Amino acid sequence: MKSGERALYMLLAFAAGLLGGVSASHLSRAIAAKQPPAAPSVITTHKLVIVDKDGKNRAEFGTELDRPAVSIVMYDAKGKRRLGVGAEENGAGLNIFERDGKTLRLALHLKPDDVTGLTLYTADGKPVAGIAISALGTPGTP
Repeated sequence: MKSGERALYMLLAFAAGLLGGVSASHLSRAIAAKQPPAAPSVITTHKLVIVDKDGKNRAEFGTELDRPAVSIVMYDAKGKRRLGVGAEENGAGLNIFERDGKTLRLALHLKPDDVTGLTLYTADGKPVAGIAISALGTPGTP
């Protein structure tokens, strides 16, 4: 092999190596860019709001800043409150609301006096039926 050919082969090998290195660098960045971001293992917040594709609130999960309570609230597609679950130091409850998002239709609760109750309401929010029992097993007021 002549020295001129050897120099040409060395130049071609160098150029191929350089081209391969540059290509690999760009390819690895493109692959890394397509990887989803790592999900955090813990999210710390006072309130989490879930929205739909149109940005309407569909659910909230959070704490009350003015009292020691936590709640979950779910909304329908029109943004009306339909379900609420809450807990605090002295009790807990579940409320289901009418389509207007305001009128209570069903309430299940554990009151501070340890009375567990269920109350059903009419469409205009008037209580019509209920049952309650104390921690001792005696009837209570819903």
